[in-house]
Amino acid sequence: MAAEGLSVTMSAEIFDLKAEILWQTLPARVRSGLLNNVWCGHCRTSVSLVDYTGKAVGGDLVLTGRCGVCGGRVARHVEIFEARSPEN
Repeated sequence: MAAEGLSVTMSAEIFDLKAEILWQTLPARVRSGLLNNVWCGHCRTSVSLVDYTGKAVGGDLVLTGRCGVCGGRVARHVEIFEARSPEN
């Protein structure tokens, strides 16, 4: 449930070039899972990431944005090698 007055648009999807390439190499179901399973320290539960951006950091991807519930700042570090493995 979104906080009152909080926009629940999925994203502006602003990525640097390397981050965009890394993001697009992930299957759609993995991308969806990553966006819908982000820890929010304020809500103390997993939430959806909204209004997110992506940045490549050392070969991995860091997604930053807002909690879909409270609007607080949240981030998700995606280890690309691990995200591509069949077990995930």
